[in-house]
Amino acid sequence: MIRGGRLLYRPLHSSRRGSIKHGMIEWANGDREWWYNGKRHRVDRPAVERANGHREWYYHGKRHRSDGPA
Repeated sequence: MIRGGRLLYRPLHSSRRGSIKHGMIEWANGDREWWYNGKRHRVDRPAVERANGHREWYYHGKRHRSDGPA
């Protein structure tokens, strides 16, 4: 469920509980997350970008790095 954030891109699909399936969320503190099929996912860019500059890469919900496993 999305709380404390604003949805910038409306999800293509969402459950009855309001959880995001596809799209991007920007939280009130400036953090941004990309979701696909209910999991953090983004190709060629970080799926999580924190307001403090920290970035996390996810591929179909699994954390990873481009040069090997996380």
